[in-house]
Amino acid sequence: MTAYQLKWIAIIGMTMNHTVYAFRDFLPLWAMLILNAGGGLTFPIMAFFLNEGFYKTSNLGKYFLRLIVFAFVSQLPFVLGLRVTAGTLNILFTLCIGLFMLWLCDRFPRLLHPLILLNAILFALPVPVFFDWGFVGILVVLMFKLPFKESLRRVVPSLIAAGAIFYMNITRVLNSNHPSDFSTGLLTFSLGSIGAALLLLLYKGERGPRAKYLFYTYYPAHLLILFLIREMLIRSQII
Repeated sequence: MTAYQLKWIAIIGMTMNHTVYAFRDFLPLWAMLILNAGGGLTFPIMAFFLNEGFYKTSNLGKYFLRLIVFAFVSQLPFVLGLRVTAGTLNILFTLCIGLFMLWLCDRFPRLLHPLILLNAILFALPVPVFFDWGFVGILVVLMFKLPFKESLRRVVPSLIAAGAIFYMNITRVLNSNHPSDFSTGLLTFSLGSIGAALLLLLYKGERGPRAKYLFYTYYPAHLLILFLIREMLIRSQII
């Protein structure tokens, strides 16, 4: 598969997952399970290509600037479209943090393993999270930098993402002592992340059609569209 094809899969998966957030009060369970499974594909693919972009970009400063500008542009659509609190930052901010961490580890290679351990600990502890995917997102980004054999490098971070989501699911049950708190949505989401590992194995290093701003522009645009559709349906009393 080409980078272009994988990015489109990530975009479709992201749209599926965000549809659950936008319409979670109105969707049947079977639809949410399918949409969540698609959503699980997205972040591991994004984290992988963030690493690819870090090593292949001719101008890291412009790459970071593009990310941070679209992160700010996308924040209001993110809050409106997904109905999250205004204090939660969107996924582009997570990628900005990840890109900074990659730069830091490139300058100071001995920091890689301590930073991986730190983010794993912060994820496991009840530390407040203020950005999408939280510390496990940064952990997954950094895991793609580990010097594994190439096939393992593509698989392990996605499995870490799947395992982290499953861990969150189990801790929900343990903290509440109610087996009914086990989320089938989170379960299918974690299965989607395993699917991302399989898709990344099919990547052959080819870029495909050039579409530098495809994801950046699609991200805020689809969030606004989801918000407008939901508002239109509510006002017309369809939902």
